[in-house]
Amino acid sequence: MQELNTLQNMALLVARILFVAVFVFQDAIYNKIIYASRSIQYMNNFGLPYPHVLLVLTVILELLAGFMIITGWKSQLGAFLIFCFTLGATCIFHRFWTYTNPAEIQNQLNHFMKNISIMGGAIFIMVLGVGKYRL
Repeated sequence: MQELNTLQNMALLVARILFVAVFVFQDAIYNKIIYASRSIQYMNNFGLPYPHVLLVLTVILELLAGFMIITGWKSQLGAFLIFCFTLGATCIFHRFWTYTNPAEIQNQLNHFMKNISIMGGAIFIMVLGVGKYRL
């Protein structure tokens, strides 16, 4: 692979910050820390065991993997963690084919496809790394 120029490396830095924003800010901080009781109820609705423990482990995983990707420290491992987490969450929470209400089918399909795209981004990082710039 050819050496990346400064603009390309800056673009990769911005891309990885954008990539992890959904995990760090929206999912871990907003959904799982600020609205922890809502997340625990959501996990209970799916019959997951030990939702309080799962919530803590999920927050740790999302924050740690996000940190790894943003800083460039073991970023490919961080991307692998994000990939595995997203795959699991998709298989558990976004089974659009199990719903009968068309609006809910569409909602779950949207989440499913968003997660497929995120997994694609994680594969890019696992294969190509994050570029030259580290934070």
